[in-house]
Amino acid sequence: MNRLFWLCILLACSAAVDAREWDLQPYLNFEHEYTDNVFASPSPEHDIVTTVNPGFIFSRNGPLLNVTSMYDYFSRSHQEFVSRETSYSNLNIDGTLGSAYYAPGLDGSLQFNQSLTSSSGGASLERVLESNSERISRYYISPYLRTTESSDWDAEMRYWNELTRHERQASLNRDREGFSLKADSPDNMSGFYVGVRFNSSRERFYNVANHVNNYSLSSIRVAFRSLPSFLTYLERGYESNRYSLGGRRLSDQFWMLSTQWYFDQDSLLALSVGERFYGESYEFRFVHRRDVWRVSAQYIESISTTISESVSTTTATPFSSELYVEKSVTIEAGLSFRRFEVSATANKITRLLQLSDSENITYEGNVGLIYTASTLIDVGTYYIGRWMRDGLAERIDRHDILRGEINWMVRPEIQAGLTVERTIRDSSGVESDYRELSIAASVNMQY
Repeated sequence: MNRLFWLCILLACSAAVDAREWDLQPYLNFEHEYTDNVFASPSPEHDIVTTVNPGFIFSRNGPLLNVTSMYDYFSRSHQEFVSRETSYSNLNIDGTLGSAYYAPGLDGSLQFNQSLTSSSGGASLERVLESNSERISRYYISPYLRTTESSDWDAEMRYWNELTRHERQASLNRDREGFSLKADSPDNMSGFYVGVRFNSSRERFYNVANHVNNYSLSSIRVAFRSLPSFLTYLERGYESNRYSLGGRRLSDQFWMLSTQWYFDQDSLLALSVGERFYGESYEFRFVHRRDVWRVSAQYIESISTTISESVSTTTATPFSSELYVEKSVTIEAGLSFRRFEVSATANKITRLLQLSDSENITYEGNVGLIYTASTLIDVGTYYIGRWMRDGLAERIDRHDILRGEINWMVRPEIQAGLTVERTIRDSSGVESDYRELSIAASVNMQY
C-alpha cells in the first residue's frame, strides 16, 4: 500500500514540469480570547487564550493531474495556565491522476490521499485534538472507470481502500475498503429507463481477532424523466449489515419513491417516501429564490438500524457494541430579504436500545439572524440549544449557547471579527454543570 501511494506521488512530481500550473495560497488566522471558565467546569477559572493558525495550500490543476497539498498548524497558548498549551499540525495530500481516454466512451483515473496528523500538549484542546501527543497517518486510494458524456449509459465502477494508523494507540488502527457499481441513464435522456446500483464495504479492526464489519446494498431503479424539470423514480433493493463482533446480522428489503420538480432555475420541490428496516422514511424540500428574497423549507424523517461501537484503550475489552434503532426528524426553514437573513433548524433523534429496552432522545435546535450592513460588514446573532434524555441512566442534559458576532472585511484578503458567547449547561449530574462567558477578537488573512 505504501509503495503504491508513493508511486502516485512520484508520478505527480514527474508530471509537474511547468511551475506556472502550480498555485500557492498562504494564510494566517489569529485569535485573542478572554474566558471566565477556561476548562468548562463547575469551578470556573478565567484565562486569556491566544490561538495562532498559519498554513498554506499548494495546488495544481491540469488535464492529466490534479493535486492539492495543504499544511495546517494550530497553536494555543494560555496566559494563566502555561502547562495547558497545545499544538496541532496536519499535512494532507489529495490528488487525481488519469482522466485520459482508455477506449471510446470510457475513461478512468486514480484518486489518492495521505493525511499525517500530529498533536502534543495539555488537555485543554480535547474537542480539537484526536489524542494527546499522538501521530496519525491515513492513506486513501481509489481507482475507478466511468463512461464519458458521449456514452449512452451513465456508468461507473469504483474501488477504494483506506488505512488509518496511530503511532501510540494501536488499538484504534483499522482498514476500510469498498466497491461500488452503478449504471443509469444520462441526465440528458428523457422517458423511462432502468438503472442498477450496488455498494459493498468492509471494515477491519486490527486489535480484535476476526473483527470485521461487512455492509452491502444492491438495488434496481425504474425512473421517468421529463426534461428539463421533472424526475420521478422507484427504487427497490436489499440491504445487509453483518458484524462479526457479537455475531449480529441485520438484513432486510427496502424501497423508495421520489419526485423532483424544478419550477425554474431557482425553484425546487422534492418529495420522497420509503421503507427501510423497521419503519418508514419521508422527505420534503422546497426552495424558491427571487432577486431580493429567498425562502426554503425542509422536513426529513428517517429510520435505520445499526450497531454503536465504542473504543476504550484503558479496559481489558477495548470494544463494546450496542444494537439500536435510530429515528431522526429534521426540520429546517430559512428566509432572506434584502440585507436580512433568518434561519432555523430543529432535530429530534431517538435511539431505541434493543438490549436494554430503553431509549435516548436528543433535541437540537438553532436560530440565526444575520444583518448585512454593507458589502464589508455583517452582524449576526445565534442561539444553539441541545437537550438530551438518557432513558437508561434517567439523566437529562441541557446545553444552551447564545452568540453574537461582527465580521468586517478590511480588504478582500483580510477579515476581522469580534465574537461574544455565553454558554450554560444544566444536567441531572451537577458535577458537569457550568457557565461560561467568552469574548474573542480574530484576524484572518489569506493571499
